[in-house]
Amino acid sequence: MSDNGDLAQKWLKMADEEFAIVEALSEAGVGLAGVCFHAQQGAEKSIKAWLIAHDADPEKTHKLEELLSLCVQIEPRFSEVVADSVALTEYAIERRYDVDFWPSFDQARTALEQARRICDFVKKHWS
Repeated sequence: MSDNGDLAQKWLKMADEEFAIVEALSEAGVGLAGVCFHAQQGAEKSIKAWLIAHDADPEKTHKLEELLSLCVQIEPRFSEVVADSVALTEYAIERRYDVDFWPSFDQARTALEQARRICDFVKKHWS
């Protein structure tokens, strides 16, 4: 782990904040498009935290698969969560301002599960 540990921890804290938003929206049963977006953001910020902690400069992108390709160069096991990342990326890009996007509760729950798998993977492989 690098000297960027404090900055990386701040990014991880921001990821946890995204998950807090997701949990609040989910419990209220409202804002399911927001659930999808904030789930993606939680995954994105956790990946960026890991990259910063490992002295990699995360790209300014919302495409999780691009960020994970940087992770895989350092830790090949990150390839295990690429499928989840591809599914989530659309929530930050294509779907963010799509007025016809009204996800079901199941779709929002799936987005949360995918994002949680990525974040849990990041935390498990932190050192």
